[in-house]
Amino acid sequence: MTMTPSRRTVLRAAAWTAPAVTVVAAAPAFAASGGVEAFTISTARNGSNGYAYITASNLSAVNSISVSVELVYQTATARRTTYSRPGIWARSGTGNPSWVMTVNLAPQSSSASPLGVGWESLSGDGGYDITATSPGLTSQATRVPWAAGGIPG
Repeated sequence: MTMTPSRRTVLRAAAWTAPAVTVVAAAPAFAASGGVEAFTISTARNGSNGYAYITASNLSAVNSISVSVELVYQTATARRTTYSRPGIWARSGTGNPSWVMTVNLAPQSSSASPLGVGWESLSGDGGYDITATSPGLTSQATRVPWAAGGIPG
């Protein structure tokens, strides 16, 4: 003898299975739009004017962030640090012992104008170390490439 499921049995089964289908369907859309909560900092040497250029990038697809770069005025290998700061970079600090430059970045964007930094090398060891930070994200340290010739002007 076979039993035909009642309307109540069918509705009860549907009530328990529908949320699982909804969650599975929603997961890929969330994962694709969530992005990575991180930033990167890159550097390049400009041979024409002697400055090294620092560019910050926001990897998040959702959140805006602020990235700060500390420019130490004098280190064991460099002194008389100078900078070229486009208007999108806000400056704080006095240069003694350092300046801090901060840029605000929209989701998945890079600083449209790079921060320039120059210095007088004491040892010619190949670079100037900087640290970039963003609240709630891991700090990054990088070496700005050094080329002979010292700071411009």
